[in-house]
Amino acid sequence: MLVGRASLLSDLRARIDEGGAVVLTGDAGQGKTTVVEALTAEQDATAYVGGALSTLTWLPFLPLARAVGRPDLSGDLEQVAAVVAEIVGEGLLVVEDLHWSDDSTLAVLGRLAGTTTMLLTSRQQGLPEHLADHGIDEVPLPALGPGDAFEVVRSVRPDLDPAGVAAVVGRAEGNPLLLHELATGSTNLRTSVLARVARLSPTAVEWLERLALIQRPARQDYFPRPVLDELDAVQLVRRGPGEPPTVSIRHATIADILIGDLPPDRLRLRHLQLGTVIADPAEAAHHLEQAGELDRARDAALAAAENARGLIRAHLLAVAARCSTGPGTVQLRLDAADALQRAADPGAAEAVLEAVLDAVEDDDDATRARALMIRARTRWYLLDDDAARAAIEEALSCAERVGGALEAEVRVETARTLTFAGDAERAVAEAERALAATHDLGLRCARAHLALGTASYYVSSPRWEPEWTKAGELAVTEGDAETELIAGNNIAETYVADGQLSRALDLIDRMRDRARELEMLGWAEQFEVSRVNASAHTGEPRDIVAAATELLGRAMVPRSRDQVQQVLIYALIDLGQGHLASTSMAVGAQTEGVAQASYLLIQAEQALAEGRNADARRLADSALPGTASDEVPLTQRIRAWATWEAGEQWAVPEFRTREFTAGSLPEQQGVSLFDTDPAAAAARFEEAARLWSPYYVRAALLCRWAQGEALRRAGDEDRARDLLLALDAELEASGRKPLQQRVRRSLRLLGHRVAAPRTERGDLGLTGREREVVDLVAGGLTNAEIARRLGIGRPTVVRILSTAMTTLGVTTRGQAAAVVTAGREPAASQVVR
Repeated sequence: MLVGRASLLSDLRARIDEGGAVVLTGDAGQGKTTVVEALTAEQDATAYVGGALSTLTWLPFLPLARAVGRPDLSGDLEQVAAVVAEIVGEGLLVVEDLHWSDDSTLAVLGRLAGTTTMLLTSRQQGLPEHLADHGIDEVPLPALGPGDAFEVVRSVRPDLDPAGVAAVVGRAEGNPLLLHELATGSTNLRTSVLARVARLSPTAVEWLERLALIQRPARQDYFPRPVLDELDAVQLVRRGPGEPPTVSIRHATIADILIGDLPPDRLRLRHLQLGTVIADPAEAAHHLEQAGELDRARDAALAAAENARGLIRAHLLAVAARCSTGPGTVQLRLDAADALQRAADPGAAEAVLEAVLDAVEDDDDATRARALMIRARTRWYLLDDDAARAAIEEALSCAERVGGALEAEVRVETARTLTFAGDAERAVAEAERALAATHDLGLRCARAHLALGTASYYVSSPRWEPEWTKAGELAVTEGDAETELIAGNNIAETYVADGQLSRALDLIDRMRDRARELEMLGWAEQFEVSRVNASAHTGEPRDIVAAATELLGRAMVPRSRDQVQQVLIYALIDLGQGHLASTSMAVGAQTEGVAQASYLLIQAEQALAEGRNADARRLADSALPGTASDEVPLTQRIRAWATWEAGEQWAVPEFRTREFTAGSLPEQQGVSLFDTDPAAAAARFEEAARLWSPYYVRAALLCRWAQGEALRRAGDEDRARDLLLALDAELEASGRKPLQQRVRRSLRLLGHRVAAPRTERGDLGLTGREREVVDLVAGGLTNAEIARRLGIGRPTVVRILSTAMTTLGVTTRGQAAAVVTAGREPAASQVVR
């Protein structure tokens, strides 16, 4: 019976219809599950329902595995998110009891926000850290008011007099579970539960206690029929529908009472009984550990680890290590700590390492070296560079006393740690010694080559490329996927920085496909993001719009999503459609630090493109203090143009450039000379275009226009005309309308007749609503965000977008976005001063 929740249900229903993500919070017994069941029962879309278990809070992804029916769910966070998103599709993902969820599950839910409709529940007020800043709404579940509470009591005890009802309502304080239980005549919930347990046979009590301990539904056919009848009679369990039918404790609070009242010996016995009969070795390991059967628990955890991967395997090894007491315990703990840090759970790795270092003998240099080597990596993950360096220095001292393979391995890690700690010169020396030792001892060499390549890059040595290339090749034969992908990523990023974009894109594509083959989807996503970022340097804006909007339609980590969003906005600005992403710009500008500076600079570029020169200068000035040092030249060039457009003289400030931003200095020099010495300005712009061209085509194209305009002002009209006509043809082909307007204005001032830019004002066969939805897709919004923006259901967005794609003759979101942004009249034009 659902009383007093009509308004809440209406609110939640609307949020779900819009494709949102909601956390329903409230105390135990407040009715969260009842509300969830009411909502899922009326959903047309399929609901995938799972939840966390208090007994298995350490097991990664368990709530998600239960929801999607995939006990084998494993992999990195991105892979798990992709699997869940594909299974749920346009359905509803329900995860209950977030307060018992592991951090990995919460991290995946954060990635799914915005692309997957979710209904979550938790006893804790406020959003968990992993879910903050993901657009997930918290909806508190309030206590029932006196009138609704009165109705609940009356439904349970229609014979109770008004005074009795009032007494129950007063004691229960609006909690539906307490209202129901206290209405039976008990003074409190514990008394009510234990009184009913006392009416059961010993056999039924045993089954009830087991059911309370597993904290999840069990198959009804496991229970003797007479036992089920007894449990039904005392109203402590609930039957679940489905195939096969299930039975579970009616509420987690009741289970807590049952477990809390068990004597220690009986509690251990129940755990032992469960550990013996439960088929899943991971769950069995928990119960065997609680029963004190540590050897059997260790064996069960190791058996489960054999068929697991990534984070799940790492945590199972940690359970096995915790239960191990005999020979091999130290090695098992080291294996667990190493697996945890490789699976990006440095906090858990640190806990295991503490146990190792506390127990290690003073003269056991080998164990201490291995533990400290792992600690160096975990401390680096935790951004504690000083502690990482201290750990690796001590590890190396221990390893030198041992020698052999261990010393070589620790030297490799020493080189890596020193490189990122700012001591690359010594890192090169350590990497060279490590590489020589690995060759002499016949050990695996990929990681040594990787370390030497990285250290070489940081000291500007050309050895980086052959060393990283060798690392990647050897990693394939050695089965070291992580090193293989790191090496490929490093080479690709360096190609981008060197302006070798075609080589970079080819390598990125190969590494992305390799990551998919290895089922390392986190890496695959990173390579896709890298491809969009690389394309932004010299790619066509319409292609960038297609690729970026396609990526933004998926579940992504916030940092990757932000990178792609920024690339998309710049492409839209180049096409004259920056207004489509105005909301994303405004939201980004409300962040802090470097991210805020990046979005302020984007807003400055948009203002400049629209002729709002004062706004452009103000925004660029605001961006400068928070700009990363490498990007200061980019901010200064926008400040220069905004100043000139406002009719003021630009004074070139002092700033440092790197190779990929070297064009900023001659560009600003050209701006400062534009009005006083146009011939000299033309030469500066020509040099700037040459320097920008391999790295930043947007700036190079602007400088080419500026060169032509400066030549016109200097009286070199023939050269100016030839340059501007060639540039006009390029801009026409790429759809860069705002810059093309500048070029054609200059050509008209030269007396050259040019046609107005071709625009497509037609609706492309789309209805007004279809065009509105596709425009929002082009602005980088997900289906859920579009639903919230327009106040319609997410399924409606999907249907509208599908119809629009059919009309446009395309098959993806990105292609639809590219079609509608191509050839359209810019939102506003820039007039050449």
